[in-house]
Amino acid sequence: MTSNIIGLTERATEVFVLKVSLTIERTWCDNPLGSVQQGEEYSTNQALSQQPCRTASADLSLVVYSSLYTNPHVPRRNELAQVSDRKKGTVQRSTAHPRRAAMVGIRAAFCGSICLLVLLLSPALAAEPPAGGATATADSRNTKCGGVDIPYPFGISSGSCPVEPGFEVDCTDTGNGVRKPFVGNLEVISLQNGWARVMNHISSSCYNSTTEQMNPADQWILKLTGTPYRLSDSANKFTVVGCRTVAYIADQDDVGKYMSGCVSVCRRGELTGVANGTCSGIGCCQTEIAMDLDYYQVLFDVNMNTSGIYNRTPCSYAVLMESAKFTFSISYLTSPLEFNNTYGGEAPVVLDWAIRSASSCKDAEKNLKSYACKSHNSVCLDSSNGPGYICNCSTGYQGLLP
Repeated sequence: MTSNIIGLTERATEVFVLKVSLTIERTWCDNPLGSVQQGEEYSTNQALSQQPCRTASADLSLVVYSSLYTNPHVPRRNELAQVSDRKKGTVQRSTAHPRRAAMVGIRAAFCGSICLLVLLLSPALAAEPPAGGATATADSRNTKCGGVDIPYPFGISSGSCPVEPGFEVDCTDTGNGVRKPFVGNLEVISLQNGWARVMNHISSSCYNSTTEQMNPADQWILKLTGTPYRLSDSANKFTVVGCRTVAYIADQDDVGKYMSGCVSVCRRGELTGVANGTCSGIGCCQTEIAMDLDYYQVLFDVNMNTSGIYNRTPCSYAVLMESAKFTFSISYLTSPLEFNNTYGGEAPVVLDWAIRSASSCKDAEKNLKSYACKSHNSVCLDSSNGPGYICNCSTGYQGLLP
């Protein structure tokens, strides 16, 4: 706040003018972690320096006038001025100079005006986004790649900053100017509800009529160890298509903690009993997976293959995919590449993500420096898939994570 005394004269009538210019400014910051149900892998020390903030300000100019009539025949000094002391109920004498009295008046008027202006402006400056449509994040944190929203805590590697490397998204030019987002070698098709929906490879085992042998099995491995992600046990199912197929989903060979699978057969290789839209073990089977799974590989049983029925169903397929996105079709059995081509060789799989630097909210709150749920408009929830926690918007607020 700055002030300038513009004019001060010593005439019979003296006018005192005080001009003041000031700026009132208010800044507030919110935690950018939005309406999510999962969080991140690492600590979030950078979140403090990356808080999205908003600033409101008002520039004011104030001029205060005070006039004083002075009699040149009356001495200016030692002039008596009565000042009422209302608190004590007495009258006192003062030898105040008239100019000083004028300045006292200016000061009182100035302070009173400033206080009034501040009171009038404070509600406007203090107003935060209304609860009905409030957002706990900044628009600058929400960007796109290939039509896919990349909300905080994710960030494009060459643009906005992710909280940690595990949330870094590569916006890759796939040719002809078409850009697509990738996490590692997995194409991202959406980031919402604490889920990262990515494209997963479809494994196949087919009979080659030219060599009259089974082609080498396409054994796929997806490794998420050391990242914020876990394979969603609630959204995905291990899906197998074939008429003489046994396929397995397994953890790492040297760990051997987990192995599951299912059998898909057709009676004598015929399609009798096979129906579109059903997946009950005849031509198609599905099985659920375990929680806290961050690695999987697909294996085919070499003794159960299509060499004897290749003229009707030459291929078998296996993939971990989002169960809601799969609808079985008989053509997946009769046409060698139908299932593979339907999804372009890849099927959507859902990954749960969480802040895994702490095992739970209670554990995370012990270290406020790395604790991610810093906004007053967010709440902490324990991860539903493995250790960790996530930040969710309070009631009435929404973030950039739908």
